Amino acid sequence: MLRIYFVNILFFAALINCISQNYEISISLKTKNDTVHLAHIFAKEEILRRDTTIVLIDGKGVFAGNRVLPKGLYWIVNKNRKIFQMLIGDNQKFGIEIDTTDVINASRFINSPDNDVFYAFMRDDIQRQRNQNQLIAQFQNATEDSERAFIYEQFRALSSGRMDFIKRLINENEELYASKFIKGHLPLEMPELPRDEQGNIADSDYLYRWLRVNFFSNFNIFDEDMLRTPQYEKQLMDYLTWFTQNHPPDTVCAEIDRMLNKTLYSRELFRCMLATMFNFYRQNEQFAARDNYWVHLVDNWYVPHADWATNIDDMKTEADRVRHTLVGKLAPPLDELLVLPPEHFRVAELDTAIKNDIHAGFIMSDFRTSINSKFLILLFWDVTCGSCREEILKIWDIYEATKNKGLQVLTVQTNRNIKPIWIDFINQYGMFGDGWYNAWIIYDNKWTWLYNTGFVPIMYVLNQEKEIMFKGDLDLEWLQSFIEAAN
Repeated sequence: MLRIYFVNILFFAALINCISQNYEISISLKTKNDTVHLAHIFAKEEILRRDTTIVLIDGKGVFAGNRVLPKGLYWIVNKNRKIFQMLIGDNQKFGIEIDTTDVINASRFINSPDNDVFYAFMRDDIQRQRNQNQLIAQFQNATEDSERAFIYEQFRALSSGRMDFIKRLINENEELYASKFIKGHLPLEMPELPRDEQGNIADSDYLYRWLRVNFFSNFNIFDEDMLRTPQYEKQLMDYLTWFTQNHPPDTVCAEIDRMLNKTLYSRELFRCMLATMFNFYRQNEQFAARDNYWVHLVDNWYVPHADWATNIDDMKTEADRVRHTLVGKLAPPLDELLVLPPEHFRVAELDTAIKNDIHAGFIMSDFRTSINSKFLILLFWDVTCGSCREEILKIWDIYEATKNKGLQVLTVQTNRNIKPIWIDFINQYGMFGDGWYNAWIIYDNKWTWLYNTGFVPIMYVLNQEKEIMFKGDLDLEWLQSFIEAAN
């Protein structure tokens, strides 16, 4: 009895050990006595180590653990480089024979359908890229239009063949993670726009509505299985770019909330999307209202939800620096704004005492009510700053071109110690006129944090109600076109 009981203990211990090994990936690698790691990609090209094994003298090693690995693209790496990539899906017990002389074509998988499909996809892509490069070279060397047309048709056939091959892989392997992964490489196939009997577009908003529904039909950014892929961050940023360019700030903030709410089921997915959104808007200067978006993320998502973040206080401090001048807000007041009229500049050119008198001019109590204009450019600048001088000269050109269309300009000199240089510069370029104001603030410092003027030049464009329409580094040619089109 005792012996039977002891045997049963051994049997169940072995069974439990077998069950607990939720992933087991054996590798055969032509390298000796090397430490290699199992690592995954996370949202972008960032490698995070998951496990470590030692490849023994015979080139064998095993990654194993009593947990299920999250699905995604993984790498086998050593301290110097990436050695091998693979997919890990539902089946997490398989083997790999890695041939480093020709990784894509000569390596072999044992019991891993996901990677059989994945490597078929990569082999096809590599071969098609080679063929396309050859066709490009032929096209560049072609001398006849008919020859170019023939090569172009071959190129199109290769591209079409790639799409057909990918779709076939997806359809034939729907149950595999590889199918989902590869589908993320498919571009969206845009629908034909509806047209009336005369061929005119019948619904100008059709494509927008279609994209709102189908943007993520090939790559679902709300699926945590897609986090560990190199496409995740690009897909998210492509959508944010498209949506932000087509909507006002309040609508964009509402969409941000909608998207993040859909990730709350997964802490990891939420954390990744939140960080990606924050970095995207914080660093992306193409959006005039970018501060609106990342400040919204700090106030509504980081502060109440991001218990993992260690820099919340820094984020809040940075947000406080810009929250007074978010797009759509009424521009803050400028107390003690000292405006120097044109005649002061002209007289100061001839009188040294006047040129150095920092108290000359008149106080404009509230520029928001004192200046009545359809558009107002508010520029903070320093005459000793080269880029500032370039900027104000460009703005002067815009003012000259559009002053009859409702544009006025208020320039605020930020350097209190250079009045003579300022006088000479304004006189040199004759920057005077109705609706052009040269001013500075020497009695109060509040404007420096109200308008976040740590770096100059910084420009704000206000509407007739003195609400902020645009801010930051704008394309001035586009701004001139915008002002002209608004009339």
